[in-house]
Amino acid sequence: MGSLSYLDVEKNELTRELHQLASMGVRLLEAKYSGVKIQNTAISSLVIEVKSRQQEDPSLEQLRARLTINRL
Repeated sequence: MGSLSYLDVEKNELTRELHQLASMGVRLLEAKYSGVKIQNTAISSLVIEVKSRQQEDPSLEQLRARLTINRL
């Protein structure tokens, strides 16, 4: 985060907090009728690992095979 010295004192703290939220993966989006929405853009490393390995899980493979057979 760069220098905030150009901001008014009131805006300085708010800007610092917004930068902290952004670094944690939180995004504030403007909503048309309700003001602001909060969107969490951070993805846990655990979620990434589980998703990458779900194709290797034998029990999931058996379930996929059953579903394929039942669709035919």
